[in-house]
Amino acid sequence: MKDIELVSYNVIYGDRFKNNRVDSLRIDYMCNFTKPTKIKMVLRDYIFNCEEQEMFFQPSMGRFFTIFLSTGVHHVNNGFQITDSFIHPLKLKFINLESDEIINEYLLDIRFVDLSLRGGNPLKKVAWIFGDSHIGHISQKINYSQFNYDELYVKPVSKVGLSCNRFSSSDYLNYLSHFPINDDDVIILNYGEIDIRMAVHVKNFKHGIDKKTILKKVIHNYLTAINTISEKYPKNKIIVLRPNRPFIDSHIIGEEPKKEYLFNSNEEDRLILDNMFNNEFLDFNEVYNNFEYIDITDNFTCEDGFMCEEFLRDNDCHMKPNKEYFDLLYDKILRL
Repeated sequence: MKDIELVSYNVIYGDRFKNNRVDSLRIDYMCNFTKPTKIKMVLRDYIFNCEEQEMFFQPSMGRFFTIFLSTGVHHVNNGFQITDSFIHPLKLKFINLESDEIINEYLLDIRFVDLSLRGGNPLKKVAWIFGDSHIGHISQKINYSQFNYDELYVKPVSKVGLSCNRFSSSDYLNYLSHFPINDDDVIILNYGEIDIRMAVHVKNFKHGIDKKTILKKVIHNYLTAINTISEKYPKNKIIVLRPNRPFIDSHIIGEEPKKEYLFNSNEEDRLILDNMFNNEFLDFNEVYNNFEYIDITDNFTCEDGFMCEEFLRDNDCHMKPNKEYFDLLYDKILRL
């Protein structure tokens, strides 16, 4: 046998009836080391998320196990929102840290559709909000019961760092298939802020391509993905949300935070790109009717077109938890 080989793996899910959505993945493996060895286990999902654990083994032969929790750094999980850590398929690698050699790698076939995500009444309509870290932060610390409106449940699903570009280039249909989406449910997509604030500017810096040209391609790919989703879910209403508005440069203080949140970016460019994104979707929505485009950012935007700082976390790009955001969205859904 090789120095380390997979024996089995198993996902243990938190008790949904007790509002526990912390899941764990247990990996059992056999080791046969003849000398002290440092190993890194790398767990990567099919979009881009990655978790790692390092272990040191003395010369030994035997069975061991390691546990990965769904509360990894790429999740904004405070016990009240949906997370989606273990999305099929997962790649597992055992790497020798000294030689950087891959000892063994495996594809873990894990698929689980958690019916309890629909809430206490499984037949009640659900509005699923698939988004990046923004939908996670704005729903943070808001209990599930507050998302149970008269006509439907609102379910925010946060996948940190999932930009328009990353969403469009991922296996998004496989991603959506992990959720118990009924025919009359509403599918809401909330992506774009990362692209407008960071991704476009980084690509412009690296490759010298005009920022508007980059964003136009991102929008095209996003619209293509939306069309595919509408074909796959013909009975569901599809809604695209306008991303959070840009914030002024002075909201971020310090050189390191500015590099993290505003690399090669300035507020004038961000405002131009935000308006371009909005206008492109308004124009497209007038011609095609396979999705609705909703803007609920006006209530949180100042007269200059930038996000009002009172709604933002200190020295951060995210909004504070805000129940009004979801109340406004609920009202707009009912009027469609």
